[in-house]
Amino acid sequence: MSTRGKRGYRSRLRNERAEDTRERIVTAARQLFAAHGVDGATVAAIARQAGVAEPTVYATFGSKREIMAALLARTEREANAGAWAGQIATEPDPAHKVGLFARWSRELFTASHDVVAAAHRGPATAELASEGDRRRRQAIEALVAALAAGGALRPGLTARQAADRAWILTGPEVYLLAAACGWTAENYQDWLAALLCEQILKPATGTVGRQDDRPAR
Repeated sequence: MSTRGKRGYRSRLRNERAEDTRERIVTAARQLFAAHGVDGATVAAIARQAGVAEPTVYATFGSKREIMAALLARTEREANAGAWAGQIATEPDPAHKVGLFARWSRELFTASHDVVAAAHRGPATAELASEGDRRRRQAIEALVAALAAGGALRPGLTARQAADRAWILTGPEVYLLAAACGWTAENYQDWLAALLCEQILKPATGTVGRQDDRPAR
């Protein structure tokens, strides 16, 4: 093997080890955040759970907030965020488009129930929760803009008002309250889809049932 080949092999091996360490830390943090909250889970405890030294956690992420950010990004990947966004954007029927958005909300929150709950309790992650809300608002505004362009919004309802309604209804706090009431994921999805249609779409647009087809990966 040439010197260049050896260097390339060693580089790949280092990268693989670094990624493995990163994933172990994120997995350990998820377990501890869910059990104790972000504020209650110390970096030392995360390091012990992940089987690494405490300085390794700091060298990899820098702070618990950055670990939570990586964890939220992982849950979006697990919930197939990109494929859902594409399917929602290309769905021509307004009621079905809204129904897909409700299904996407269900998929995201059920995949990350423990992470969402941890992110919305304690001052350590207030900024991160706000960033999640900002990103969700952007997605809703894109949805509403597409509906408005097709003339599908309720008469007299501005795009801003429609976005406000959808943003409130799709908040993670609402999902957590539904879960606390014992609702199933299907209960939440059906309720959300029906209420979004009622609140932001023209009555003549139609009704929407549960969207059971998953987007192509």
